[in-house]
Amino acid sequence: MTSAFTRKSVVILTAQYNDWISLAHLLPLIDEHLVPLGVKANVVVVNDGSIDSDGKELIDSLSLKTIESVEEVVLGDNQGNQRAMAVGLAHVAERHNCDYLLLIDSDFEDDPRYISQLLEACRSGGDKEIIFAERTKRSEGMVFLFFYRLYQKIYKIFTRHNIAVGNFSVVPGHLIRRLAHVGELWNHLPASIMRSSLPFSSIPTLRGKRRYGESSMNLVCLVVHAFSAFTIFADVFAVRLILWTLSFVLLFVLGGMVL
Repeated sequence: MTSAFTRKSVVILTAQYNDWISLAHLLPLIDEHLVPLGVKANVVVVNDGSIDSDGKELIDSLSLKTIESVEEVVLGDNQGNQRAMAVGLAHVAERHNCDYLLLIDSDFEDDPRYISQLLEACRSGGDKEIIFAERTKRSEGMVFLFFYRLYQKIYKIFTRHNIAVGNFSVVPGHLIRRLAHVGELWNHLPASIMRSSLPFSSIPTLRGKRRYGESSMNLVCLVVHAFSAFTIFADVFAVRLILWTLSFVLLFVLGGMVL
């Protein structure tokens, strides 16, 4: 695996909001998992309107072997994770030429130990697909998990796609610009890729656990996130709902005629 990636360039894109401490502890782990691959890496951090800079100074003092630079893109106010990542994608497409783009959240819920597997899955597929880290297990409470599974079921029924993925993914370099031009990225990154003509696949992973601070994801945020994904396929939802409604009406009429 090392020889296959030697001197390959990787840009790591992440977004953070008032959580510099997590990022400062995450970067050394990412660096550690990239060292055996022999790649050259640069980090682009989208500062999503943070008002708390605690821990930011730790990043400047890091001693990293593979990561050559950490670049900050500052947003004027808090746009939310998906919009921040969309801005970051546009920035990378415009300013960076690389072999691979790694999208990862900065809160440790995307486990860095899967980075090499994502890169290898992308390379072994001829760098033709975006590779997602599919989350096979989550750690939230029972109520949250119930509604999360319900959201997944509804999404798959209407779209035929599995939405058990987040931002954690690897994008081949030649697809970055095409991805950055997908208009729906502002709403929901994974759903936008599924709706676009861009090829993608996934590998199974376990969801990591946040080490610092508290997660902002709760039931209300899940519902908002779900609706953002549904809006990407709004026309598909509408057509299938109409067809199913007409089918039920037809069955009702036929049943009435039989009776």
